[in-house]
Amino acid sequence: MSIDSRIRIPDGTDITAQWAGNLLPPIAFLLQLEIAYMLVPRACDAGVVFPIHLAHAGTLLLALAGVVISWRQWQRWHGEIATDGPGPEPRSLFMAMLGVMVSVAFVLVILALWLPTFLLHPCQ
Repeated sequence: MSIDSRIRIPDGTDITAQWAGNLLPPIAFLLQLEIAYMLVPRACDAGVVFPIHLAHAGTLLLALAGVVISWRQWQRWHGEIATDGPGPEPRSLFMAMLGVMVSVAFVLVILALWLPTFLLHPCQ
């Protein structure tokens, strides 16, 4: 008798939210780089920096959504389970803690990349 590995057994964890909390901030960081660099020539031609600030703010909100998702997952699993041993619960707690750390780090990176837009004009 073979086991069908394609069937996911519900274990009470929300793996989608855990991965979203871990992957949204790095994706937001990459989007920030691409969109902000894409908008610089247009900002120079128009003499308006607002679209660049809008791109930074939008990606910051996307990264903050990752923080919120990871924080909610951490609050859900924190204190309920023992952190040692195998199983979906310790994995969920680890993914939530990792998501909070990664998300906060990328929020700081996004803020650091936004800072030069306030201090320097992109056309100079």
